[in-house]
Amino acid sequence: MNVRTLTSELLGSHCYLLIDGDHCTVIDPGDKGLIDPVITEEQLTVDQVILTHEHCDHVYGLSDVKEKYHCPVIASEKCNDNLKDSRKNFSQYYNAFLGVQNRYDTDAQKEIEPFTTSADEVFEGEKTIEWRGHHIYMRETPGHSPGSICIVVDDELLFSGDTLMGEDVTETNFIGGSAEDLREKTMPWLESLPGCLKVYAGHGDSFVLRNRLNDKEI
Repeated sequence: MNVRTLTSELLGSHCYLLIDGDHCTVIDPGDKGLIDPVITEEQLTVDQVILTHEHCDHVYGLSDVKEKYHCPVIASEKCNDNLKDSRKNFSQYYNAFLGVQNRYDTDAQKEIEPFTTSADEVFEGEKTIEWRGHHIYMRETPGHSPGSICIVVDDELLFSGDTLMGEDVTETNFIGGSAEDLREKTMPWLESLPGCLKVYAGHGDSFVLRNRLNDKEI
């Protein structure tokens, strides 16, 4: 299985394609325009989409992907609830958010209109699926957002969304975020995982889990 990283203009958010043969799983379709050329060029069948959380920079292309590829979308129940509200998926505030940011080159950022969307398969707590011989485990990891999850693939790879990133401290000040949930519910689980997992986060470079957890500032 190969992991393809596609980075959108929306805050540099990553979409990941897990590619096995001529099939793929899409994680966080932030921009359909980035996904289509790869799917077309490599003649891939999109089997499913998995969402790490509900924020617009990670799901902006979701409705288009669903319509074109007719694939099921998996998300936590709370994520799905928030996808249906433009305030809670943050698209209502996205352009204003860009206007007060110093960390991004706003001229290079795409503005978006408020939108809503939805998942097809939802779960609470945890969910496991088998895909083309690969074991995919999903677990709710609240903190950055109510609907956040992490995804462990084959006990080797961890897709953490914005729950855990390599350089940035996890942001818990957005709508529904909770530093307490991150500290008391999510971090103990992350710390229980094998430290050798390679982590693909929602933004920034990949990293090894143990190296990040040794950093006191999460």
